[in-house]
Amino acid sequence: MYFMKKHFIYILTLLILTISLIGSIHQKNDKTDLEKVNLSSDVKRVKTFENVIVKDRELVEELVLDYEYNSNGNLIRELHYSDSNLVFEIDYEYENEYLVRSKKIDKKFGMNSSSSFTNNKDGYPVETILEFEKLSSTKLLSKYDHNNYLKSQKIINGNDTSNIVYTNIYYPNNKIRSIEKIQKKGRKFLSALTKYKYDDEGRISEMLIEIDNSSAVDRKLIIYKYHSNGKAESITEFKNSKLDLVTYFDIHGNEIEIKTYQNASISKWEKFKYSYDDKGNWIEKYFLKMDVGKGDDKLKKYLKHRREIEYKG
Repeated sequence: MYFMKKHFIYILTLLILTISLIGSIHQKNDKTDLEKVNLSSDVKRVKTFENVIVKDRELVEELVLDYEYNSNGNLIRELHYSDSNLVFEIDYEYENEYLVRSKKIDKKFGMNSSSSFTNNKDGYPVETILEFEKLSSTKLLSKYDHNNYLKSQKIINGNDTSNIVYTNIYYPNNKIRSIEKIQKKGRKFLSALTKYKYDDEGRISEMLIEIDNSSAVDRKLIIYKYHSNGKAESITEFKNSKLDLVTYFDIHGNEIEIKTYQNASISKWEKFKYSYDDKGNWIEKYFLKMDVGKGDDKLKKYLKHRREIEYKG
């Protein structure tokens, strides 16, 4: 079934609980939720339906997602379905356009949870509290530098505490050049160093991530290319100097092709075909793939998504 896309709050939850070190260039995304998924600003609600394709035949279509947005383009409610049954619901509350609370109701497993945020004047969370039923709450305390990049964080879960320290270096034009992130928990430590390069338009052109887990260092190089309208055209990823993944996008910013590599050869090839409405939002999406490692010799359709989009009046 459809891979349910979690929103930022629950990605943040996962990051805290697993103590991940791979972070984004900024800790508050200045894009609206509509912009993040390449939808126009006048969208109010989107229902996504899924249809599995077997031997070129579409089976029974089912509702999988139902998203509602406020006047600022941010999510106020998301409903996730499986086999036509509601699996979980997330509701969001805002103050002065900044997210301050979210609540997740888990209909399937009963693992209900909530998040609350205390933000600084620029909308960056300085205190985040995550609460799970039948589990202890987790608190995340954050401090920022003059450009609102993270400077330090403390993660508190019961009697367990972990500290993260960031060292941010800037180019003369005040764009971030590198972020070093060191996390300590008892005698253990993990570190991640991310270096950035930019093109003539000020967009990220390269990002190098080096992760040291005390026993080995993993390196990931990401190269970005852009369409003339500023949307990403392709993202190429190298893992420890070997080509790993290439993703291509159309002029709307939607994925149209993904190539996965193993030992310099394509191991998996995926394509996506879209139909758009007159607002430039896709309303049909076909998923095609070829698993070279499993003996596939051509791209085959295996999934279809259809969207019903309601616009603001």
